[in-house]
Amino acid sequence: MKIRESAFTYKVDDGSGGLLLYNTAIGIDSFCHVADIDGSRYQDMLADEYNRDELKSLELVKKGIWVPDDKDEQALLKSLYIRTVGSAELILIINPTEECNFRCKYCYENFSNGLMDETLQRKLIRFVEVNLHRYTGLKIMWFGGEPLLGMSVIRSLSQAFIEICKNNRKPYSAQLTTNGYLLDYETFVELVKYHVQSFQVTVDGIKDIHDSQRVDKNGRETFNVILKNLLAIRDGRKYPAQIVLRTNFTYTLYQRLDDYIRNFCTLFSDDRRFSFDIHLVGNWLGRAEDSVLKDIVGIDMYRTIFQAILEHPVGIKNLATISLHPAGRVCMAVRRNSYLVSSDGSIHKCTLIFGNQESILGQYSASGEKMEIDEDKSAAWIGEWNYCNHVSDCYLAPLCFGEHCPVPRIMGDRQKGDAYCPEIKLYLDLFLRCVHRFQPFETISL
Repeated sequence: MKIRESAFTYKVDDGSGGLLLYNTAIGIDSFCHVADIDGSRYQDMLADEYNRDELKSLELVKKGIWVPDDKDEQALLKSLYIRTVGSAELILIINPTEECNFRCKYCYENFSNGLMDETLQRKLIRFVEVNLHRYTGLKIMWFGGEPLLGMSVIRSLSQAFIEICKNNRKPYSAQLTTNGYLLDYETFVELVKYHVQSFQVTVDGIKDIHDSQRVDKNGRETFNVILKNLLAIRDGRKYPAQIVLRTNFTYTLYQRLDDYIRNFCTLFSDDRRFSFDIHLVGNWLGRAEDSVLKDIVGIDMYRTIFQAILEHPVGIKNLATISLHPAGRVCMAVRRNSYLVSSDGSIHKCTLIFGNQESILGQYSASGEKMEIDEDKSAAWIGEWNYCNHVSDCYLAPLCFGEHCPVPRIMGDRQKGDAYCPEIKLYLDLFLRCVHRFQPFETISL
């Protein structure tokens, strides 16, 4: 039997003549390394014939890097797509409030609605209570505004959801996106008790840059309070929650990369609960202030940043790899059973164009027992298979399915067939080398 590389295998030189290998349909469990001494064997072995027993013993087949020549990988890709967009898990992105204690210089939100009232909370609880049997489980994503300004809402809803899931023997999980200012150690511990397993906290590099971009609503600095909170979490009891530290890069921060790595990243490099997720500041919805606009860089800057991280004598030990799992670059909005619930009770699909008429689907019924939504509008967000002409022949397809963000299509800025790739395609080679540097891939001997 002949073998071949999987259509979803990505390989890159490790910088020493060997290969780093990754299959996007499997995720980080496929990470492996072929040393330089075996590099020449790689192509030779692909040309050989194998019986079934020999095939099963090949380590690169076990990893999914190589597959039998007759494997139908397009069927696998379509199955992944259907399981992702048609997931039977109920996902509710809930804004406990849309107010925020920050006024970040690039923020796209308008802070139009305040705290979710008790009537709406009761409707949400009733909806889950009546409908949970239709789903495989419940995932809550606390968003905002700044969700911790609505801690009373989080507390009330979490307690109810956990009890309902327990009574129905359904799994429950939660995530939270926060600016970190109110995430003191006691609040962190309470949220973990409410099954929050993942936190995203935005810290824009070092103090002076962060404090020039992410000020509170009165224009005051915020870095020191956030850092104090994060250090308390680091030094406290090691609760098994993941804390993703998102950093939005401008050109100025890139120029201060050495400071960022030595004086911030190293503070968390020995605690594997913390990871770093690097993005570029954008002019989201055209609302960035002039002071930031002049410092925004194009997406090609990702390669420059990751090349500099790779070459840095200290480097970043724990880069976030969660998005390298299958469907890791697919927006929640394309999932059939994913909804954004505003603090005013309206039901939406998207956190970016939140409030736009194309995103608003409807509201909860008076009793809360059902969603009264425009099903056609909801279905439009899901899109269709093969919307991108390249989805059937791209190694990255299992990560994004050709549409990592549906907004350009919904707003009429993208036509059928157009490619719309996640940014990581530009720098995946450098990213894998950065990860391998401190989290070495399993070495496979050929």
